[in-house]
Amino acid sequence: MDQRELWSKIRHLTNGTDVNGVPLSSGMLAKDRIVAPDKTETVKNIPLMDGAINIHSSGGCAVISVDFPASAKGSAMLAMQLAAEWLEGLDAPAEDDCILTLTITPLLLGGGLYLIYNQLVFADLYDTEKGSHLILAFDNTETFIMEDDETDFYKVVLQEEEELRRQEDEIQASIQEAEELQKKKNNPYEQYVKENITTPDLGDTGSSADNDTGDNSGRWP
Repeated sequence: MDQRELWSKIRHLTNGTDVNGVPLSSGMLAKDRIVAPDKTETVKNIPLMDGAINIHSSGGCAVISVDFPASAKGSAMLAMQLAAEWLEGLDAPAEDDCILTLTITPLLLGGGLYLIYNQLVFADLYDTEKGSHLILAFDNTETFIMEDDETDFYKVVLQEEEELRRQEDEIQASIQEAEELQKKKNNPYEQYVKENITTPDLGDTGSSADNDTGDNSGRWP
């Protein structure tokens, strides 16, 4: 597996939600102040609460879209506020020693890998039918990955991808089973039988065939 294929699989395990609607990754938008060459202090952290993250990258641009449920609108607004303040203050001398980063953690990879985006160039937020949609665009040439050196991510990615595929197959099988049951419930022949065939009236078990009244109302027409 080459690096491009590995990256494609990592995005597959990062984007969107699982079969139960739970986000596959978590995100944190943070503003930090550089106090030393290898040390920073946090100015503000905004977790992207319950946001379903999708990464789209092409060439020098990486676009991160986040879909928030209505219950997490406050988190979406705080993230947008921080992003807008950063973009407005890019030329301010007071911000020269600060950095803004978006850190995305694919949850299926056990927290051993982080996607870190720098150099925000665009931000937008708008309402949707289900909640809020946040868009953050970064200079993709400044993107980097932090990973645990002791973890074999090739193996982990393949395992988690197979597990996702298994879950999706189970859901699809359940949907097909439900559809088949619904078809049986809506069977027009079965409905006709139920409406037109009644239990024959056998009358008194001690009576003879001569007592037959000749009433055929309950028989097949």
